[in-house]
Amino acid sequence: MPELREVFEMVTKQTEPDVDAWRDQERRQYRKSRNRKLGALAIAAAIGIVAVVVVARAADKGTGTQPGGRPSDTTELPTDQSTPPLPSGSVEPGRYVFTSYDPGLDASHRITIDVPEGYVGVDGLGALKSGFSQTGVATMAIGDVYADPCQWEGTQLDRSQISSADGLAAALATQQGVRVSTPTDVTVAGFAGTYMERRVPARMVSSDCDSDQFRVYRVPEWGGRYLEPGQLQRLWVLDVDGVPLVIDASIQTGASTGILVELLQMVESVRIDPR
Repeated sequence: MPELREVFEMVTKQTEPDVDAWRDQERRQYRKSRNRKLGALAIAAAIGIVAVVVVARAADKGTGTQPGGRPSDTTELPTDQSTPPLPSGSVEPGRYVFTSYDPGLDASHRITIDVPEGYVGVDGLGALKSGFSQTGVATMAIGDVYADPCQWEGTQLDRSQISSADGLAAALATQQGVRVSTPTDVTVAGFAGTYMERRVPARMVSSDCDSDQFRVYRVPEWGGRYLEPGQLQRLWVLDVDGVPLVIDASIQTGASTGILVELLQMVESVRIDPR
């Protein structure tokens, strides 16, 4: 995604490698590669001999199964079982399954994200940076969008307006009291969508809003999503086989550029696979 590459160029420094050291490394890698190839040829030859013997014995016995009736052709465990769901609380660095809180979408697709060190899981749908209540990455279906996030009670848009990814993106781009960048077309994990940046004015006073919340939308079966004064929200609104999915990467005032890079790396790692 062009937006991520541009941010990386701004916040990371690049240095030129030492030419002599680079050439020495190339020579070492060439020797290692040659030795590995020779070793691999020897191993392959040995495996071939063993395979011929095993096949011959299996043919003599007239069986292709192992004791207990298990097929001799074993495969790895499905990824559904090998990748754990995102837990609540402290999270060890690794790849986790996130939920969208859309039962149909979660049943048909599997969302996985790499979570770095120093994050806390929240109800399976988001990972927040430790010490920052409004900084992290989440995946979510949207149940309601409020025309006025401050005076949000009674301002829910009609469901027909947000039932598609394009309609949802248009609704989120025109909410009152939110400064929104020009929406752009993107592709994330093979799915087309819309990207936008949204910022809440620093002068916004939450206590002036309904229930003291600047509520932008609601996640079904989970609750309302609200933002704080000065908060920057990056949204990717994707069309996942006809179902709108929002990837929300938010950063609050006081978070460092390094944390922003972590959030963008998490978004880059997103995979959405059919179950």
